[in-house]
Amino acid sequence: TRRVQKQYKALVPFEVQKNFDSNMGEMQSAGVINKTVGGKQAISLYKIAQKVGSSALLLDIETKTGRKHQVRVHCASALGRPIFLDPLYDDSEKSYIIHKAPKNDGKQFFLHASTLTINEFGIKIRSEFPVWWKPILTKLEKT
Repeated sequence: TRRVQKQYKALVPFEVQKNFDSNMGEMQSAGVINKTVGGKQAISLYKIAQKVGSSALLLDIETKTGRKHQVRVHCASALGRPIFLDPLYDDSEKSYIIHKAPKNDGKQFFLHASTLTINEFGIKIRSEFPVWWKPILTKLEKT
């Protein structure tokens, strides 16, 4: 068992993106992703936390392994839904959300480390969404 548990929030497209190879059409409300990242086994659990308007999904993701870019790779290649504004996996030039987001330097995208738990020491830290997410989520809810 991992000593540190990490949970994330990610905003992804409702529809599978055509430029990603994914055998998933309609997403299950929750599931397990077991797909290698950087040549090593990587496991994540996901759950649809919320449908945001007609065009986006807010996911809860818990990593069971700790690979670099694990959540980003799993969203893009396993689910076929890259995280919005992700400079490595999302084609932001064609993403409708780019027009609703603040000027982006490639450092801000819709992935948020929401909870960090270290059971051994009784530590659980939660973090709210970044402030810049809120107006965009509100706009998307109206679409």
